[in-house]
Amino acid sequence: MRPWTPGMICLSLALITYSQSSFAGLDSQNGPPPCGADDICNFAVCNKDPDCPKEFQDKTPPVVLPDRPSDIIDCTAREVTEIGMAIDWGAENWNEYEAVLEDIRGWPVDIGSCLENRFKDNGKVVCEESQRGSCTVKGEDASGWGWWHERKCHMCPSFLDAVRALSGVANRQACYFALVTHEWGHTCWRGHKTLEIIDDEAFDFWKSKHPGEVTISYGACPLG
Repeated sequence: MRPWTPGMICLSLALITYSQSSFAGLDSQNGPPPCGADDICNFAVCNKDPDCPKEFQDKTPPVVLPDRPSDIIDCTAREVTEIGMAIDWGAENWNEYEAVLEDIRGWPVDIGSCLENRFKDNGKVVCEESQRGSCTVKGEDASGWGWWHERKCHMCPSFLDAVRALSGVANRQACYFALVTHEWGHTCWRGHKTLEIIDDEAFDFWKSKHPGEVTISYGACPLG
């Protein structure tokens, strides 16, 4: 066997350090998160985590991260995974989703390409650290906000805290899916009258496609 040289030892240590640091932020400072039923979807280390959505569990190789994790800003590692996977699912099922949104309650709405682009390409999510500013409307806590001149869904602390307390990945994702649809809708020049209808339709669409996994009703999502 070829003897180890100092250079080989240094390279091995560097690779170990890189591997550990890549996963450390996903759950704790003690290394990769477990793959068992712990109410956290840990795609970074396994593709058969029982907490992950069924349609992703058998992908090979394992899904490491959502398609655009860098577009999910200032969120926890779990939120990056869960929000990102919900967005990816919306992009993959966009044609059916768009058809549902354009026929809500007998009041056709032309969704157009803007919201599709948010899901597939340029939408961003920001987890806000303070309930001040636009996270408070007329003295009331807001769930989130979005402006027409940007492509961001801002999720407010009151919303994030309430969703974190929900048990079940699919339940939390149903709320995230509804909020990104609503707030990205604002960035596409949609007003509240349309979007107050769309967000609960978004929740219902997600729930219908995840039977048995979503155990909450729309009212459990803090989408005030």
